[in-house]
Amino acid sequence: MGMFDRLIVGVDGSDGSRNALRWASAQARGSEVIAVHGFSPGEQLIAAAAQISLDGVRADHESLLCGPWTEPASEFGVEPKCELYDDSGANSLMIVTANHGSGVIVVGHQGHTGWSRHHVGSTTAKLLHRCDVPLIIISPDTKPEPIIGPIVVGISGTADLESAHLAWAAALAGESGLRLNLVGVHQPPSYFDPSLSIDSSAVKEANASSMRSLVGEVRSSYPKVAVRGEVRSGLATAELAAAAADHSAGMVVLGNHHPSLAAALLSGSILRHLPSMISCPMAAIPATWRG
Repeated sequence: MGMFDRLIVGVDGSDGSRNALRWASAQARGSEVIAVHGFSPGEQLIAAAAQISLDGVRADHESLLCGPWTEPASEFGVEPKCELYDDSGANSLMIVTANHGSGVIVVGHQGHTGWSRHHVGSTTAKLLHRCDVPLIIISPDTKPEPIIGPIVVGISGTADLESAHLAWAAALAGESGLRLNLVGVHQPPSYFDPSLSIDSSAVKEANASSMRSLVGEVRSSYPKVAVRGEVRSGLATAELAAAAADHSAGMVVLGNHHPSLAAALLSGSILRHLPSMISCPMAAIPATWRG
């Protein structure tokens, strides 16, 4: 099966969802595209309290979903299957993946203004914490075309060939004939006093040695995939964004260990910040993904 055999797209009529649908449709090439809309339970509760029937509102949502909201797919010769659920957007998308047993979820990043522009929206945040399938987040600047640039893979100190996101990226690169760029980031803890210093040059060399070893292992396991590796120094989010720009990346792939919402806020999760800093899609691959 191909990596994008089933693309499950969150659709709500927003610019972000239109971008996501266009991108998914450009990847389709015969794949199944499912457009999913969650009919907010909040509206149902309000209507129930006011003793109002939501049948007409639900019918309007369905008409929009199967009409103007999914019309962008026709530009690519794609006719998506439309599914409407009486649930939140995040829950609706996860219901579809559970029903089908597989798939890739695709959502759009709105490109908010002010402080919020540095974070993904609430639906995407919930998916990052809960979904167990690959999640692809489309930035406002992502072009709706097949992936043509190299795949940049964020590598932590514990990453190896068994890491789900590296295996997913390697499989996609092999299928699409793309290069892998493995990027590690040396980020000294900010609370260290440089005067007390750990031997920075020794740490850098250890990181570089680990990267060379990992590149060799990937080349051995995926002989048809061109692989490069590098270690950068600085803040992880900024360096990954810079690597994506420097290599004209077609996608950035990161591992997703489902941090709690509180932990993500406290740590400034890369997964929440990076989509607003890059012009290509970001894929978050759950650590439990096995293909």
